[in-house]
Parts: sequence; structure tokens; C-alpha cells
Amino acid sequence: PNDKKPFAHVWVSHKLQPHFEALKNAAAKELMNTTFNSNAEKTQLWFDWSKQAISAVLMQDGKIIKVAGRSCSQCESNYFPTKGEFLALDHAQMKFRRELLSISSFDALTDHRPLLGLDRKLDLDGLDPMFTVWRERTEQFRSRRKLIYVHGHTNLSDLWTRLFPWKILNEEMDSSAIAAV
Repeated sequence: PNDKKPFAHVWVSHKLQPHFEALKNAAAKELMNTTFNSNAEKTQLWFDWSKQAISAVLMQDGKIIKVAGRSCSQCESNYFPTKGEFLALDHAQMKFRRELLSISSFDALTDHRPLLGLDRKLDLDGLDPMFTVWRERTEQFRSRRKLIYVHGHTNLSDLWTRLFPWKILNEEMDSSAIAAV
């Protein structure tokens, strides 16, 4: 939505600097430096799509290892939800490709139930050709990946796709949480 507005204009007009500082301070206090461990017991890949952004969170044994994301192009913003979530799955796996190929198995968690059926479906005839492109590109993960459905409000990566400069942090976070930082 803000592709035509310069970043600085959006940053100033939405008064985002104080919110950025609050998040930066919270991250400095709360996040631990953790590295990827190919011998970890449990690896999870959380991913999400919204009309504004795609996000991916790589976790091991309950700790966030890496977070990645990007904004959606104008075209991607118009995707129907299943296509957008499939895009997010592709993006997440390719973003953390090196890490995911170094382990024998991982759970990929989605809040979009129809994705489970598409993942199991071997024949994608009749669907958008992009599904085939994404499927071929991520086929290397199929034997390692278990796709699991979680409710939307429990999706760890959901926050990262909903919290963008054109939304004010106070709408997403309790103002007392920001004040406590």
C-alpha cells in the first residue's frame, strides 16, 4: 500500500520513531543470542501471509532462532488467501534453506487449513501455475517437513505480518506494554 510513498514520509507521518525505539529496547532486554543447532530436538518453521507482508520464524526447542519477512508486492497483495499462504510457505523454506536442509525433520506451522490439502495433493493441474513453481522449488523439503495447522491467534509469525509502518503500534500492542519498556 505504501509503494508510492517514500519510506521517510511514512515514518514521519505515522510518528513511528518512538515505537521503533520501544521495540528495539524490548528486543535488547528480552531476546537471547541463539544460533541454529542441527542437533536440536525440535525445529519449527512458523510462517504467515497477509495482504501487506510475508513472515517466517525459525524456532528450536522453544527459542526463536531467526525471523525473516518482507512486504508484499502490489500483485501479491491481491492473491487469494490460499495462494498467499502457499507463497509464504515457499518464502519461509527458501529463506531458511541452509538450516532446514541440515536437519532430518521439522514442523511447518500454518494458520490456513486448506494448505494442508494442497500440500498432500500431488497433482496441481487446474490450479494457478505458480503453485507448481513453488511446489517444485520446495520439493527438497517434502520428506523433512510435517505441515501442521494451528489456530490463527496462536500463530507465532502472525504479528510480523500485521505490524507494519502504516499501522500504529498502539493498535497492536497494549499501551501499558509500550510504557513498561
